[in-house]
Amino acid sequence: LLALQTDHDLWNYAYQRKVVLMSPTNLIAALRMALDLWKREYQLKNIQEIVNRGSMLYDKLVSFTETFEKIGDTLNTASKAYETAKNQLADGKGNVISQADKLRKLGIIPKKKLPSSMSEGKENAGNFTKDALNN
Repeated sequence: LLALQTDHDLWNYAYQRKVVLMSPTNLIAALRMALDLWKREYQLKNIQEIVNRGSMLYDKLVSFTETFEKIGDTLNTASKAYETAKNQLADGKGNVISQADKLRKLGIIPKKKLPSSMSEGKENAGNFTKDALNN
């Protein structure tokens, strides 16, 4: 403090060289201000990390929902193909089951029998499950 009282340009000289002269009176305030700045810097980094993670999570959610929609579309396509195949197999005029049943009635001797749920006539021919197809 005595040096500042005798040389009024000393503080400016030190400040230009990035040195701040402190006295016991303002040292505690300066240290608290530095601590506060460090805390704010830490909080700012956390906020940026939260923003980054939120952005990544949102992008991942968008990708997941796009894939989920593709799965739904594929399941719908598979369901339509299943219905088409089932109709060709068991429903409609000239379906495969009725043709095979006519061959059996004409005298062929098959080694296996169709499940009864598929060979009991037109009204039940289309009402079968995957288990019936696997037998």
